Amino acid sequence: MQRMKTAASMPKFYHRALERFAIYGKMPGFSNTARSRHHARAACLSRMSHAQRLVPEKPADSATMTETVALKIVRRIASELAMQPRQVAAAVALLDEGSTVPFIARYRKEVTGNLDDTQLRMLEERLLYLRELEERRAAILSSIDEQGKLTDELRAAIDGTDSKQVPEDLYLPYKPKRRTRAQIAREAELERLAAAPLADPTLDPQAEAAKSTDADKGVADTKAALDGARDILSEQFGETTEILGKVREHLFNQGLVMSSVVDGKQSEEGEKFRDYYDYSETVRMVPSHRALALFRGRNAGVLSVKLGLGEELDAQIPHSCEAMIAGHVGIANRGRAADKWLSDVCRWCWRVKVQPHIENELLTQLREQAEHEAIRVFARNLKDLLLAAPADPKAVIGLDPGLRTGVKVAVVDRTGKLSCSPPTPSIRASRAATGTARSRSSRVSRARRRRNSCRSATARHRAKPTSSRANSSRSIPI
Repeated sequence: MQRMKTAASMPKFYHRALERFAIYGKMPGFSNTARSRHHARAACLSRMSHAQRLVPEKPADSATMTETVALKIVRRIASELAMQPRQVAAAVALLDEGSTVPFIARYRKEVTGNLDDTQLRMLEERLLYLRELEERRAAILSSIDEQGKLTDELRAAIDGTDSKQVPEDLYLPYKPKRRTRAQIAREAELERLAAAPLADPTLDPQAEAAKSTDADKGVADTKAALDGARDILSEQFGETTEILGKVREHLFNQGLVMSSVVDGKQSEEGEKFRDYYDYSETVRMVPSHRALALFRGRNAGVLSVKLGLGEELDAQIPHSCEAMIAGHVGIANRGRAADKWLSDVCRWCWRVKVQPHIENELLTQLREQAEHEAIRVFARNLKDLLLAAPADPKAVIGLDPGLRTGVKVAVVDRTGKLSCSPPTPSIRASRAATGTARSRSSRVSRARRRRNSCRSATARHRAKPTSSRANSSRSIPI
């Protein structure tokens, strides 16, 4: 027979159950302490097995979150959602134990301080986001530290952000990647050629490239040397956090989502996407239903979806995003020997490195926001459906029995409108206070009446004549 677990191995479940059954031990039928402990053990073991079925086990080698980080997350959520830290900590503990949001909102109000299901759901979403952020932050710091390239400034920049995107931007130069063209160029010792025109635009790139040709290293001519230097600079510019941030913000505010029909897909299957054969709208203003329709058309192979500034602005030379990259690194076309080559490097960086990266990010963000909005709309419609008249045009009364908190009642009229609901906590508190005051006054009245009756009896006893008292105490002769 399997041996029962001890209380030390299950402190949270055991002690909570034992505390509950200790209250029941004072009631008739639960006076035996040993029996109470036996019920407590059975209850906590049952709850542990239920929680293990609901919550998947984590790998044994997974790093647990430190207490400092957990406290930081609790304080952050409390500040953002205008809650008390003890409320957040209690809700987080219940969620970690496997409790669901409806269960906590309904049966654990005294633990969380009356947090409703909306607050708990927001807390759960924010908790998941911040935990993923901290785990990713720790992984990034560990990876850079293993490479021996982690500086105090870089650590402070990664630790000081509250967004998932900024640590990823900072991690790009150190992220292990497959062998790129820029890495091949570095192996061919073309970094000096890439840095020279950037530091001194008066140098002639063709003359500098002639000095770096070496067939043994795969650099056969000046064109191959300049292409390698261009790849090095474009990767360097495309992995700069400030450049990515500026371009991302610019495209989010001014960018357009544009769609067009794929050649040969104007069939009956694509008729339902006819409205999006030639469509464009600002990315931050696209409604969720249109965004989801665009992505459905793209997945079906009917639509081609891209992000840009419009046909006219995208055709401009230089592109506005190219100008932003050039301005950040200090490149300007002033007629010097290397200015044209450096401008071509910025154009290559935008077309090959930055544009696909930012476009994929913003379209993914648009799809996620559209999905979340669709879920909210569905929930709102479902709520209206559930709150409709449950039994056609008939009034319905519902009772929720409760031993500890009392029976709750709700009445829905024939139109489905709620006409009577349980009292709010403030009303219940006022009623409880009124009842307490009435019971206290009745106890005082009863005590006053008993005291007055005792005084009246004493006074009557003292008022009897002395002779009658003496005769009553005189012995009767035999």
